[in-house]
Amino acid sequence: MGIAFVSARKLVFAGAFTFAATLPSIAPVLFTPADLSAQQSSCTNGEEGDLYTGACVPYLVPNSQGTSSALGVPQPGMPGPLPPSQEEQDLADVVTPGY
Repeated sequence: MGIAFVSARKLVFAGAFTFAATLPSIAPVLFTPADLSAQQSSCTNGEEGDLYTGACVPYLVPNSQGTSSALGVPQPGMPGPLPPSQEEQDLADVVTPGY
């Protein structure tokens, strides 16, 4: 019976150590707010609640009503294709027969 008591005590000690070692990694799961669905329900269609700021942010694509264009912020235009530089043109003009 003495050996069983020592083994049980070692098992309890090992379990307590394991729990203490894993507590920092499971603490965010244990202490998150329980009502996350209520936070997401207040956002418009296509948006979700940000866990860190609590603000509504676009899910994948911004809202179709627009955010920056509605505020008068100009959208940058994409540049057209650039003409090849002289070095690129010289390399394009090289003829290598047999390759």
